Amino acid sequence: RFFTPHITLYLLALPAPPYWPVIQRADFSGNPLGVEVRDFMQTFRELNTLMTLSCAGCGLTGRLDCDSVTFYDRSSLSRYGNTEFTERSVAAYPTLRPGFVSLTRLFLSHNSIVALDELRLRNLARADLSSNALESVRGDWLAGLDVRIDGNPNLRIDRIDDSLDIQSCEDVLSLKNVSADTLVPNPAAYVPQRDPKGLSNSTYECTTLCNTWIMVDFSVAEEKLCRCLPGYSGTGKACTMCPAGTHSNRQVGTQSCQRCPDDADSEEGSAACFCRLGYEKRGNEPCEPCTAGSVGVRNAGSDGSRSRWICQDCQEGLDCSVPINYNASVLPRFFQLTARLQSAGASPSATREVTTYGAGLTELPIVIPCPLPASCKGTDKASGLNICSEGHEGFVCNRCKRGFSRQTPQQ
Repeated sequence: RFFTPHITLYLLALPAPPYWPVIQRADFSGNPLGVEVRDFMQTFRELNTLMTLSCAGCGLTGRLDCDSVTFYDRSSLSRYGNTEFTERSVAAYPTLRPGFVSLTRLFLSHNSIVALDELRLRNLARADLSSNALESVRGDWLAGLDVRIDGNPNLRIDRIDDSLDIQSCEDVLSLKNVSADTLVPNPAAYVPQRDPKGLSNSTYECTTLCNTWIMVDFSVAEEKLCRCLPGYSGTGKACTMCPAGTHSNRQVGTQSCQRCPDDADSEEGSAACFCRLGYEKRGNEPCEPCTAGSVGVRNAGSDGSRSRWICQDCQEGLDCSVPINYNASVLPRFFQLTARLQSAGASPSATREVTTYGAGLTELPIVIPCPLPASCKGTDKASGLNICSEGHEGFVCNRCKRGFSRQTPQQ
């Protein structure tokens, strides 16, 4: 600092600090002081015994900087001010001294402090600056100091390293060229985050830092502390649902949705692909097609998940010379169970006949022996619907059409 008589007189005119020679703790919390944090701190910086200073909710503003915690000794200022101008030299300048030499705890939460500049409190061990208006924090505030800076929505920290391949925070200790002060996301502490307004389900999850002595909100680096949930894609909190036919999970990543293989499919928002009907997954192998003599089972998983669709041996009455996927080929003398469903986009009274298996109503084709074997001619290859012999209709082809009559109990 370049000293002039004017500056020296200005500093000497400032109020002298309070004479509290043995004070160890000072708490002014809740008093609406409404002053800059620099002015508040300067009042007490020469108190060599002060260990704890608190002023939460005091309306403090501005930056916590070097001038807030250092001072010029008044006696040296006075000597410099009384020295003739011709005798002044740089060597005679007053010495800048560190203040708060015993301060170990500083609690300034719920104020409007905007920045934490260079940390010059050499004995400070714990600081609470949560719920302020912080926009910047110097790195030395994050190096080993037990500090709370959560509740500062405009604060951003760009020194978080999310590139380390670790499974737990303990793994950091075994990595070379990574200092203990490196800020690292905790890979084992991700928690799904719900929409604050409750309008949608969770689409992303966020974590804390392995550096447990630093308390921050994930908003300081959303793109490094947050990630999309399986079934979604994007970075940070900007996540969109994966479309049908794609998936995302921790193994393939959630920054983008990966397309399912040709023999597999997925529904919207899937974390994994399921084998298409007529295929099954054996262990970690790709989906394999059902072989001749088998039929695809629609819903074998106890949780209803199609990821466990399997192939099952054919039952009596089905033609399984080729694998059955959607329309089962039924042999003559047998009848496949059907149902009538409302036609899409039609009036409520408009219905269509479908097989229960083709419509997904049953896990397997339901095939029944016909009481009149000759009346059942199998099923249509295109629609999968039953074919009754001439003059027959209805369930198991056991009813005569109008204009026909039964000649014998079996015909």
